[in-house]
Amino acid sequence: NYIQMKKFFSLRYRVLLLFILAVIPVFAWMFYDTLKAREHEKSAIQQTALHLARQVQQEQREIIIGTSNLLPILALHPDIRGGDPAACRRTLTKLLGAYTYYDNFGVAAGDGLMWCSGLPMPVPVQIRDRGYFQRAMHSGDFSIGEYQIGRITHKSGLNFGYPILNAEGHPDGIIFAAFELDWLSRQLTKRSLPVGTTVTIFDAEGTVLVHYPEIEKWLGKNISDEAIVQEIFQQKGEGVSVAT
Repeated sequence: NYIQMKKFFSLRYRVLLLFILAVIPVFAWMFYDTLKAREHEKSAIQQTALHLARQVQQEQREIIIGTSNLLPILALHPDIRGGDPAACRRTLTKLLGAYTYYDNFGVAAGDGLMWCSGLPMPVPVQIRDRGYFQRAMHSGDFSIGEYQIGRITHKSGLNFGYPILNAEGHPDGIIFAAFELDWLSRQLTKRSLPVGTTVTIFDAEGTVLVHYPEIEKWLGKNISDEAIVQEIFQQKGEGVSVAT
C-alpha cells in the first residue's frame, strides 16, 4: 500500500508540475500582452491630451492675436483719445455688444485712475497696481495680465492692455480689454471629452484660470506645488508631462 501511495503522489506531482510548466508561458504571454496594451493606451491618452491642448492653445492664440490687433486701433480712436468720458463710454459699450467674450473695455490715465469704462463705473477705480497696466506703461506695447477679480465686473478675468501714446510717443495711459474666463470654460464643455477627463488651464504662476469640471471649486486656486504642474514648468516647449 505504501508503494502504491508513493507512486500515486509521485504521479500526481508530475501531472501538477507538467500543468504548471504548461501554464507559465500562458501567464507570461498574458502579462506581456497586458503591459503592451497598457503602453498603447498610455500613448493614446498622451496623444489625446496633446491634441486637446493644441486646440485650446489655438483658441487662446486667436483671442490674444485678435486683442493685440484691436487695442492699438482703439488707442487711436478719437473718442478714446479725446478725453470725453461720455463719448468714450458710448464707443466701448458698443464694443462690448460686438465682442461677447470680453467682460469690459476701459481706459486709464497715466496715474492708473480709470476715466472711461464700457460698463457703469459708480466710483473711481484705480488700476495702477495691475501687472498689465505696469507692463504696458513700461514697455509701450501690448501686455497680458494675470488672473484677477475685476474691480468693475467683480468677475474672474484676464486683462490685456495697450498704451495710449502722446505726440512724443510716450504713454499717457492705457486702454484695456477684460477677457471673460467663463468663455473658455464654456468652450470646453462643448467638447466631447473622454469620460473621466479633467482639463486645467493655469497661468505662469500656477493659478487656475479654467478647470473642467467643477470650475467654481478650482478657479483662482494656486496649484504650483502639484507634481504635474512642476513637471510642466520644467518642460521646454510643447510636449506631454507625466506625474502621479
